[in-house]
Amino acid sequence: MTRRATKPAAYADHPPLAPFGITRAGDLTDLDIIGLPVWSAARPNARSVAISQGKGLTHEQARISAIMEAVEGAVAEQTRVLIAEFGTPEEMAARNRHLMPLEDLARFRADAYDEAMQRAWVRGVVHGSGEAVFAPYELIGLDMREEFPWDRDAFHISSVGLAAGPDFAFAALAAVLELVEHDATTLSDAFGHLKGTSRQLRWQAGLHAGLDEAVGRVRAAGLEPRFFDKSNRIGLPVVSAVITRPVLEEEGGGERFSGGEACRLDAGAAALAALLEAVQSRLTNIAGARDDLEPDFYEARDDALPMPDPGAPSLAEFAARYRQPPLLLADELPHAAQLDIVAGKLGQAGHTEIYLFDLPGPVEGVHVVRALVPGLKTFVEDGVSDIGLEDLIGAVA
Repeated sequence: MTRRATKPAAYADHPPLAPFGITRAGDLTDLDIIGLPVWSAARPNARSVAISQGKGLTHEQARISAIMEAVEGAVAEQTRVLIAEFGTPEEMAARNRHLMPLEDLARFRADAYDEAMQRAWVRGVVHGSGEAVFAPYELIGLDMREEFPWDRDAFHISSVGLAAGPDFAFAALAAVLELVEHDATTLSDAFGHLKGTSRQLRWQAGLHAGLDEAVGRVRAAGLEPRFFDKSNRIGLPVVSAVITRPVLEEEGGGERFSGGEACRLDAGAAALAALLEAVQSRLTNIAGARDDLEPDFYEARDDALPMPDPGAPSLAEFAARYRQPPLLLADELPHAAQLDIVAGKLGQAGHTEIYLFDLPGPVEGVHVVRALVPGLKTFVEDGVSDIGLEDLIGAVA
């Protein structure tokens, strides 16, 4: 069955730019040979990344994607409007405040956590019950100014699990799916595309019309996209897509891989989102106008993908595993219902609590949500990742 590409149920138009400090949205597409639209949005006074990128099958989708990526940062960088209370954990408990458990969060270091320290707390809710919960700002916000006294020893400030949308459910769903994606790709982020962490998938036409279009554009540029199954114990489709990118060093030419990952309730949509992310990643490096790019991003590496396996499952076979209840046609349900399905999958995998923080912004009709799910992992280069033996065994089982 061919799934038709549909316009994302996001926006008829983008929100106003000025309230979010966005001064420019620019088209980067023609800096590369692929031709799939990639746009950028600039926030010169950003407290984190000043340049955001967006992608899509159309320029409208890519422009909105870039703007909403910038909106996420603009809202999450706020401090005063996000912080609900100050106090030590003991003082918060004395006020009968429910503090979310920190021990199983990937971005938390228990050995560096000072119980006596005064902290800034952001209010959220427990998904399902709606019970109020409080978390340290460092887990919710995105203010990366060095002179601010955030506890960077105990917490890793990150945008993972942050999403924007036209309503709370849309943004919350996107934020939780991003956490699932990062949990599924932690091992390959740490160790590369090993057989146990990256299972090859063969592309074939007819699964998803938008995916067919995107693959056709990439192939027309002389590139061959590769797809990998990264799905794990949670039981949601997670796909990685990889294309090559040329680099030029003093010793001569070489190449790097540009990759993208995505988790969606529909496998074809996940493959499309992953490929568009790979195209965006490649063009971001070509453009060079992003503040977190490092010089070694332009150096050839010895990384190698496994040789194409003609016996690998097709994307259609991969998708068929997920076309049964509750995921069958789940992406056509309201976003709140989709979020409940994802919560059910997480619960079956032992992740029974989802914490959601609806961050206030300057414009009505734009929601930015931070999601936290204890037990889900994410790879961070400074060593915050907690990869255990059970993860390695699960990857090769």
